[in-house]
Amino acid sequence: VLYKSLQSTTAEIAETSFECMRSFIAGFQIDMEMVHQVMRQLLLNLGDYRNLNLSLIQRLAFLAQLFSNVFSEKLCEQLLQHLKKWLEVAIVTQKQASAGGNKAGG
Repeated sequence: VLYKSLQSTTAEIAETSFECMRSFIAGFQIDMEMVHQVMRQLLLNLGDYRNLNLSLIQRLAFLAQLFSNVFSEKLCEQLLQHLKKWLEVAIVTQKQASAGGNKAGG
């Protein structure tokens, strides 16, 4: 249930799920196979930077805080490359939108 809530697009639900998971993990042993399954599903979305969105990035941030030992250096490097590409595309898109707005107004 907490994993599903962590995937919510509603920020308050995802944050509450994160806090509950952090409390749960502090007191109980967690099934790491389940963590790996969740990570596999998440990583399937990372094959292409165009699949990145704010919700997915937030989920990655939560999982990295909860299960930092699952994130290898190679995985982190790949994530960094995807995030850089995502940021580049976002900047270009914003500049194009601004340029289009300036043309319409001028």
